[in-house]
Amino acid sequence: MFLVTHDLDTLYTICDRVAVLANQKVLINDGIEAVERFKHPWIQEYFHGPRGRA
Repeated sequence: MFLVTHDLDTLYTICDRVAVLANQKVLINDGIEAVERFKHPWIQEYFHGPRGRA
C-alpha cells in the first residue's frame, strides 16, 4: 500500500515504513523509528516540533 499524508496520527496508526520527501529528494525511506531519529533539520522539526507527537 502507498499513502501520501501530512497527518502524523494517520502515519503512526497505519504505516510501518515512511519515505520523507523534501526539496525534490527522498531524504529517508525507513521505519518510523529510524525516521524520527534521522538527523535532518526539517525532519526533526516535523516530528519533534509542534506538529509532532507529545
